[in-house]
Amino acid sequence: MVKLKFGGITENVVTRDEFPLSKAREVLKNELIAIIGYGVQGPAQALNLKDNGMNVIVGQSPDFKEDWEKAVHDGWIPGKTLFPIEEAARKATIIQYLVSRRLAIGVIYLISLNDFGHPGPCAILLSV
Repeated sequence: MVKLKFGGITENVVTRDEFPLSKAREVLKNELIAIIGYGVQGPAQALNLKDNGMNVIVGQSPDFKEDWEKAVHDGWIPGKTLFPIEEAARKATIIQYLVSRRLAIGVIYLISLNDFGHPGPCAILLSV
């Protein structure tokens, strides 16, 4: 672990030497990661995880046709790996929340209204 300064705050950062991709694959092998939002950050993060062997689905509102169609063009399959936001959130054990700040409150509210029925805890990673 190394110590790095971010904005004047010293943080402990795990390096690839300590946590290589093979270990990440082992730790996440039984997890289903939902990338919520396929706008600016979603494509790169979803495809990177998928290309590195993780189990990934995308949650995107079909009402945002341009983002939905981009996901389809990138190889995500509606009903198999591409879902409306609420459905993807219900399916996932890890949610990576990448919607814009403008939509954040509404999407968090939408997700919080659902009973996900997870057998265990669900991790939600926020990027704002």
